[in-house]
Amino acid sequence: MRVAKAVVLLSLLSVGIYSCRKPYEEEIELREMQTLHGVLRERGDTVWVCDSVLYAPEHDAWGDSLHLNKGDTIYVMYALYGMVGGEQPLLETNIPTIAEEGNLGIGYLEQDTLQYVVGTGKGMVEGLRIALDHFPHLHGRGWIGIPSRLAYGRAGVGIAPPNSALICFIHCVGYSGKAMNQ
Repeated sequence: MRVAKAVVLLSLLSVGIYSCRKPYEEEIELREMQTLHGVLRERGDTVWVCDSVLYAPEHDAWGDSLHLNKGDTIYVMYALYGMVGGEQPLLETNIPTIAEEGNLGIGYLEQDTLQYVVGTGKGMVEGLRIALDHFPHLHGRGWIGIPSRLAYGRAGVGIAPPNSALICFIHCVGYSGKAMNQ
């Protein structure tokens, strides 16, 4: 009888802890999204949201809308920044001029472009995969805001501590699909 009561008590306690944690995590993500929106608003006139990822196209570089299908390849230049204690350290890039500017938290990829196959994205930050599936415009440039749960989450990486949101500059320089206005 005591064992049964203990099991019931522990079950109720674990349900209570989980139910308190979920609203807390939602509040954290809401604050992250507000912060990301403010940062991106400084970089672009418009901020779009899709699947919890924000996108702010540069107002002078919208580019041509692409009709992408699973398996198409997008060629992207990018610079990934962390949101760390009010700072935005550069974590990773494949843009040589940006890499030369400062210390990298993760590294410089010595490749001309990131070749992303639509609908895959294995080994990629989830939020960047979502963004590349939804927002690319040929010759378009813009900024992506990624909340921590779609970034490195609780793990963190390099100089980005756990639960850090990310921002990423992207420039779509090529693709294997068709532009919508062709």
